[in-house]
Amino acid sequence: MIYNSFLSEQDFSNKALFVSIPHSGEKIPKEAVWLADKDKDILLCDIDRFVDKLYLPVIKKNKIPSIYSSCHRYALDLNRLETDINSKTVCDSTNTINADSTLASGLYWTKTTKGDLLLSSPLKLTTHKALLNKIYYPFHDTIKKYQQIFLKNFKKAYHLDLHSMPSVGTQAHIDNGKKRPEVVISDLNGKSCSVDFSNLVKKEFSNYFEVSYNWPYKGGGITKKHASPKTNCHSIQIELRRDLYMDENTKELLPKHIDIQLKLQKCVTKIYSSL
Repeated sequence: MIYNSFLSEQDFSNKALFVSIPHSGEKIPKEAVWLADKDKDILLCDIDRFVDKLYLPVIKKNKIPSIYSSCHRYALDLNRLETDINSKTVCDSTNTINADSTLASGLYWTKTTKGDLLLSSPLKLTTHKALLNKIYYPFHDTIKKYQQIFLKNFKKAYHLDLHSMPSVGTQAHIDNGKKRPEVVISDLNGKSCSVDFSNLVKKEFSNYFEVSYNWPYKGGGITKKHASPKTNCHSIQIELRRDLYMDENTKELLPKHIDIQLKLQKCVTKIYSSL
C-alpha cells in the first residue's frame, strides 16, 4: 500500500513552489491495529477530508509539485515531530510531548478532539519504528528532496502545507468554543518564511477569504522541520474552515465546494505566478 504520492503531473522547472497535503488520507495501515474496530464517525472526526480534491484543479492546471499522504492521521500524524511521543503513546519512551503541540497526543492521537478514545495503551517500540520507516520518514524525505530540486534550479524553495480545520474551536484547541476565520495562515510567527512570501500569501487569500494570521494555529511539525528562510526554504501552513465546503456532521461535500475550488484556484495561481 502506497501512503505517500503526488496528485498529478509535476513541473519543477517553472516556479519554485510545491504543496503538501498530509491529513486528507483515510487509509489505515495494518500496523495501526488499535483503529481497526473504530466507527466511521470517529475515524472521520479530525481528518482534513477533501482538501486534496479542493486544491487538485489548481495543482493540475499549473503542474505544481505535490506531496500527498493517503495514510490516516490517527495512525501517525505527519504534522508532528517524531519526538512528540511519551510513555503513554510509545512503550519505554522517555520523551515528553513538545509543549507547542496543539494536541496532547502528539505523533499518535490518544483521543479525538471530541474526546473519543483512540489509543488505550502505548505502541510497541517495533510498531512505532515500523510506522516511522513506512510513512513518516518517506513523507518528510520527499519534502527535503523537493526543496533540494528547487534550490538547485532556483536557489530558493517555496512551500504551502495545506490543511482544513473545524469551524469552531474544540476542547482540544486554544480557541475552544470560538467561531474561526475562513482561513488561517501560519508561519511560526514569522520564523518559517520571508516577509515577502508571507505577505504575498496573506494578500492573495484575503482577496477571497476572511483571513487570520498565526491564530489559532501558528504552524506545525512540517513547517518546524523544513522551514529555513536563512537557506531560502520558505514554508507556510494554510488552514481552510471546513464548513465552507462540507457538512461537518455528515462529513460530505456541499454543492458550494465548487465555489471554494474556484477561489482557491484563483488565489493559488496568483501566488504561483508571482514567484
